[in-house]
Amino acid sequence: MEKEIKDKIHKTGTTTLVIKCADGIVVGADMRRTLGGQIRAGKVEKIHYLTDNVITTWAGNVSDIQLLTKLIKAELRLKELRTNNQATMKEIANLVAGIVYQHIRTPAMWLAVTSFSVAGFDAKGYSAYEIGIDGSVSEIDTFDAGGSGMFFVMGSLEKEYHDSLTTEQGIKLAEKALQSSIGRDVASGDGYIIYTVKQDTIKKVFEKEYKETIVEKTK
Repeated sequence: MEKEIKDKIHKTGTTTLVIKCADGIVVGADMRRTLGGQIRAGKVEKIHYLTDNVITTWAGNVSDIQLLTKLIKAELRLKELRTNNQATMKEIANLVAGIVYQHIRTPAMWLAVTSFSVAGFDAKGYSAYEIGIDGSVSEIDTFDAGGSGMFFVMGSLEKEYHDSLTTEQGIKLAEKALQSSIGRDVASGDGYIIYTVKQDTIKKVFEKEYKETIVEKTK
């Protein structure tokens, strides 16, 4: 019975990445959703706005991610209404980490595995944070990757990253890394999306969709 319930939970095999550049941040993700070993959907947005100045990527159980994202947005809106101020990046990262920490430790029939990365800007500038599945929080000073495809992108990132990397160079590096993952990780695919975060703007700069083609064999 427990196995049947687990098999019905939508999980996302994912590749996400965050690259800290000299003039901003590059955020990317693939577009495939899986259920166990099955491909369930393509063209899935895995980068979402939490506020006008903050975006997030995620990996894990889709139902848990959807619930936590709604809770995070609601808490941020309440904080803004109560204080009449936008939350800082550090406050947002700690809020997300606290919610993830509580959620994974709530007794349930299955483990609520979720991880997030948040990137955005505030009065102090742009920054990015990794939120682990255990609710830990770490600032991203160079680069980070998540999901089932993370092992395939880390090689590209470690080889080609440098401190003076511009966002234009970061976009090209993100493309190369995501293509590497999509080519090797069956749970990542169907294309990828890339955003840039700068001091006062967040912008979708690239979206590439892969369409499967069926080649008929000739006799």
